[in-house]
Formats: sequence, structure tokens, C-alpha cells
Amino acid sequence: DKDTFRIEFHASLIPYPGDILDIEQFDSAVSTTLEDAKNIGLNNLYIYGEKDVRKLNREDYILDIIKDAIAKDKFEVFLQPILRISDRKPIGAEALLRLNDPARGYIPPSEFVPIAVKNNMMFEIEQYIIDSIGELWKAHGYEIFQQIGVTNISINISSNSITNPDFIARVSALLNKHRFPS
Repeated sequence: DKDTFRIEFHASLIPYPGDILDIEQFDSAVSTTLEDAKNIGLNNLYIYGEKDVRKLNREDYILDIIKDAIAKDKFEVFLQPILRISDRKPIGAEALLRLNDPARGYIPPSEFVPIAVKNNMMFEIEQYIIDSIGELWKAHGYEIFQQIGVTNISINISSNSITNPDFIARVSALLNKHRFPS
């Protein structure tokens, strides 16, 4: 019928003030609960509860660890070999980033990367990765990498960084700073 229409919704209910202390927590609660409301499907109401408080507290905790890691060079970069299938010889490496919380151990990238993306911190983290590889390069020289078969190193770059208008200039400056061969 032309005269009827259908309304579908995603809704969340957040008791305020409740466990929420400030406007930033409220904003995070809104984002989180709306995402959860979308995940449970159309025409449902998602009610903010204790597990959401724990999730937000965990995100805030990890965000603080990320900020500290950026400020104090506390990320860890590992190079994972990329092997040629035919003879299993290394042809390159992929840079892997790890975040170690002294109090709770390693935080998986699947947990800290979305928080870093949400808070626009990925380019700083990617810069840290490039700088770390540059320090390895300086300490061991290009020849050592060639001897073990690593002629290129792959780095995962976020889409937010790639779409940044300054991306190419900033990455070029980093590559020049460390004198990576082209």
C-alpha cells in the first residue's frame, strides 16, 4: 500500500548519571551501546549495563596504555619472516606491533588497534613502527637483512592514515630520515 511505511530502529538506553562520571564517558557509552544495539538487530532496545561499564573502563585503561606507549616508546616491534612457499626461504618480513602492559601482560592488537583507530592515533603508531625498523636498519645495516633474505619489510597501514592528505609527505620524510633504499 502506498500510504503505509515502516519504521525500523536501533535504540539504546543509558541510565545517567549512574556509573557514568563525565561527558566523555557518556559519549563513549552512547557510541558503544549504539554499536551493540545494531549488533542485536532491528527494532530492539539495548540497555546499558554492568558489562558495558567494564568494557568502557577497559577501553579507557587501554587508551591510557597506548598514550603512554607512544610518549615513552613502549611498543614492541617484531619482524615476522615472509617465506617463499617453494623452498621456505625468507623473502621479506612483516612488522608486527605488540603492546605489553607491565601489570597485565600483552594486549592483543585485535583489542588495542580499534581503540587507537577510534582515537585517531594510528599514524603516530605507524610512525613508531617505521622508526623502530629504521633503528634496526641502522644498527645492523642493509647487508645483514640481505644475507638472511629480507629485501623488503611490510607494514600494515590504517585506512585513516592513507586518506590523510599529509600521508605521503610524512612517510617519505620517515623513509628519507632512515635512508631506506628505494
